[in-house]
Amino acid sequence: MLFGWAIGSEGTRDVSYTVRLPLTLSPGSNLPDGKALSVAGHDATIRKEDFVHVLEVRGFASETAAHDFLCRLYPACAWLGLTCRIGLMFPGVPGEIHYFEEPQAVSEKSDLFPLTSKKGWSAVDGDYYHDRAVVVPEHKRLMRWMMGRPHVSIGPPADRAASGLNEAIELPNIKGVFEDAKLSLALELYSTSFFERSTNAQFLTLITALEALMPKSHQRRSGVRRLQSSGKRIATYVASLLHDEGAVPDAEGLVSEVTGLYRLRNKLVHEGAADPGSIQEAKTRLLDVVRRVLLTLFLQVARADSNASGP
Repeated sequence: MLFGWAIGSEGTRDVSYTVRLPLTLSPGSNLPDGKALSVAGHDATIRKEDFVHVLEVRGFASETAAHDFLCRLYPACAWLGLTCRIGLMFPGVPGEIHYFEEPQAVSEKSDLFPLTSKKGWSAVDGDYYHDRAVVVPEHKRLMRWMMGRPHVSIGPPADRAASGLNEAIELPNIKGVFEDAKLSLALELYSTSFFERSTNAQFLTLITALEALMPKSHQRRSGVRRLQSSGKRIATYVASLLHDEGAVPDAEGLVSEVTGLYRLRNKLVHEGAADPGSIQEAKTRLLDVVRRVLLTLFLQVARADSNASGP
């Protein structure tokens, strides 16, 4: 089914809110379907809805608490993509639920009747699109407008998905990850690379992710630093970052390697072509380098004390 309606809330009397986040997975990737999870102490599930994965985290007492949690869930999902080595994209801005001015009665002739009658609903309060991030009030009677597209996929088990989300959610400054514009962009580019169809596009997207991470202090230097190529500056920054974190033993070797990757990027961009084998090898290497850089910066930001005063 490509178009249709589904029940979008529980319609219970008790006031409760659910965070609902649609997830678009890169081709060949998957997440556990329908398994019960626990995320930050809340009951949760990841399930397919007509070929789209949706993460639902339930049991929030207020809409404010649910929206606050959603802001933490965004970077946690980015972390999950990094740790599971999959492309994971999601709507970064919460959508809105459309409420009717008055509850709309559902007649027996309505296409909704087979669904609402099973819930014991004689009317509905509103609706929302299934591909938007929303906070669902479970005490309302809501419908969900659905669209889908098929794909074949494989992916990590449920316990790994839950542990990845919980590992990130519990970090003290998890919100700070997406508040860092450069880091947020680089995470988006890394994930986007999994969706690119050509090796050339994957390679260039990954290189761009490193470029996006460059601090201004490395972009604007006088003297010798200014004379260095963009590739050398990026390579020096990456090697210094990973070496300081103990992630690479040979910083000079990594500088030389990343400089070579950027040289290949220049050939591809300025000449329009490069050896396919070299591009494939470089793309594979970049996936590892970019991932390690993002993991390092993610933890640096997320582990920082958000309440600490500046210098």
